[in-house]
Amino acid sequence: MLAWTQARMVLHVAAAYGIDPTHSDRATDLLVLQKVHKVAETARLALGVAAGRERAGALFGQPSATGRTFLRLSVKLAQMAGVGAAKRMVAKLVPGAGVVFGTWANSAATKDLARRTQELYRQPPWVPRQRSGEGT
Repeated sequence: MLAWTQARMVLHVAAAYGIDPTHSDRATDLLVLQKVHKVAETARLALGVAAGRERAGALFGQPSATGRTFLRLSVKLAQMAGVGAAKRMVAKLVPGAGVVFGTWANSAATKDLARRTQELYRQPPWVPRQRSGEGT
């Protein structure tokens, strides 16, 4: 539910800054803003693999860009699973701690995402908009 709410927030902020929230680049922006990918290029490649436009069969053979992207995504998902396991363990040890910790962590993550989103879309209209992850 948090990811859905945060994605909607990003799309609303994009629309508020005059950026088309329905454009396919918003999916790339979301992956970069959520720090699933560091740069837009790898986010686009991952979306292409997920949509079946890119070959996923070569992921384990030669070290291709797709393989490196898959590996990075796997590591990120493992890290996210580890954080979730740590939260569950703390919640079991201290009754009510899960609610307090979850609320604090989710609030901080959403505020940070809102800040990054505003920085991305806030550029003046006369300056060409960089794609997410470029120049960083």
